[in-house]
Amino acid sequence: MILFFSLIRQLNWKNYINKVFFYLLGLNFTLIVLDSIIILLNGNDGIVASIILHTSIGVYFVLPPTFGLLWLYYVDMTIFNNRKRLIKLSIIPGIIFMINFGFVIASYFSDLVFNISETNVFTRGSNHYIVVLASFLTLMLANYDVLKNKEHVRKKEFGPLLLFSIPPVIAALILMAFNDVNMVWSSLVISELLIYIYIQSRITSTDFLTGLYNRREYETIIRDLSYMKQKSLTVSGIMVDINDFKNINDVYGHRIGDEILVHVSKLLKSTIRSQDYVFRIGGDEFVIVIISDKKDVVNEIMNRIELVVHDFNKQSPYDFSISLSLGKGIYDEHTYVDLPSFFEHLDLMMYDDKKYFKKNQE
Repeated sequence: MILFFSLIRQLNWKNYINKVFFYLLGLNFTLIVLDSIIILLNGNDGIVASIILHTSIGVYFVLPPTFGLLWLYYVDMTIFNNRKRLIKLSIIPGIIFMINFGFVIASYFSDLVFNISETNVFTRGSNHYIVVLASFLTLMLANYDVLKNKEHVRKKEFGPLLLFSIPPVIAALILMAFNDVNMVWSSLVISELLIYIYIQSRITSTDFLTGLYNRREYETIIRDLSYMKQKSLTVSGIMVDINDFKNINDVYGHRIGDEILVHVSKLLKSTIRSQDYVFRIGGDEFVIVIISDKKDVVNEIMNRIELVVHDFNKQSPYDFSISLSLGKGIYDEHTYVDLPSFFEHLDLMMYDDKKYFKKNQE
């Protein structure tokens, strides 16, 4: 509840990934409440208590795989931010959920996952590990998604996404070894605290509208790179500005202007690698910071930008085309005083490109 109320005013509710996290919190809260109800009513032979106990136990054992599915959604949305992918990702967890559901229903008639005696005494069944296994498999699918798409995961996100499953896995092993020691749902609160810390970091380091890193994070990264010891790595950069953006806002309105900013952000993000960075540093200005052992990567990314912008304009829903002014370069410590002065130079190159664009428009 503390996590819920501390985040409810900070997050953008239009962003589906934030909704998924709150669904996770809600599901965990529900399971802890059900756990408490089962403990309180266990052995109570009243009719009302019996009905509530039987219902609570069924729901309690049906829901756990859903938690893994929601976590898989959160992971994949963090990596790709594409809701269309979630349908395909739901197939295997859906099968696991239905198998688990079948065992839970069958447990009302035989000693499988749980057993409820005639005096309403609840005990775990001889095959209670099935629910634990179903939940474990769905959580591991999320870890597999992280590892499989490692090249698309930001370095700051990789650790929190993998660490999430460790507390519940440890608690699940304890539960399987000692039937009456259930710390799974309490352990998930620890996992959610890890993600809460990650979300707080994301709030302070990312741009609210586009989800890209913001100017504050840009300055931090540039400062950190200034102390980089690996001489084999090269820092390159691209300054980006949207041409005629003021005119888009004036003619089509700020809502369309915001949509263009989001589209450009996604296009730029699609062109970089996991070790590179893209920032929105203000208005319609963006910066790409490239770290590589090859000097021609900046040209490869420039070519990709031209290609994705061209493809977007071909199928654009707008009656105008998106155009970008760019300034690119490779940092040379013998030419520039420091990294900030290097990026200031790229900024001047970008404005020269913008002047050239305006000249051709006249």
